[in-house]
Amino acid sequence: MNQAVHYSTADISPRDRFAFWRETVCDCYVQLGCEAPKATGFSGDLSITRHSVIAISNVSGAIHSVVRRKRDIRASTAEYFLFSLQRKNSSRITQFENQSVLRPDDIGIYDSAHPYLLELGEGFSKTVLQLPKDRLLARLPDAQMMAGESRLELRE
Repeated sequence: MNQAVHYSTADISPRDRFAFWRETVCDCYVQLGCEAPKATGFSGDLSITRHSVIAISNVSGAIHSVVRRKRDIRASTAEYFLFSLQRKNSSRITQFENQSVLRPDDIGIYDSAHPYLLELGEGFSKTVLQLPKDRLLARLPDAQMMAGESRLELRE
């Protein structure tokens, strides 16, 4: 069963856009904190398709940061690996004291069971693949070693 949903701040009042975005991101991924230097007039767009085991999303928007804190982790039961393909502009992933700057065609990996920080640049665009952690570890036992520091380049 595939379930596709689209969210956009375009039809939301400018003063309510970032609050809408924060709630949307938490509903679609995992419990997170979001901050933006310019919350008023914020813009964001997220399309997500959930398949039986994975979720694939395309997300774009204005500059902001997303932080997964210890309290967020304690409040959740599901654990995921997230693979992030940078399509436009740049972002930064920090996890396990490792930092990766992603530019177009780079892929970063992070683990929702541990704190992380995503810093998303103005006009960013990315595709995110969300996989249950236990499923990936069953096939790739060392997957966690890649979290926070991976930077795979797809350029030819």
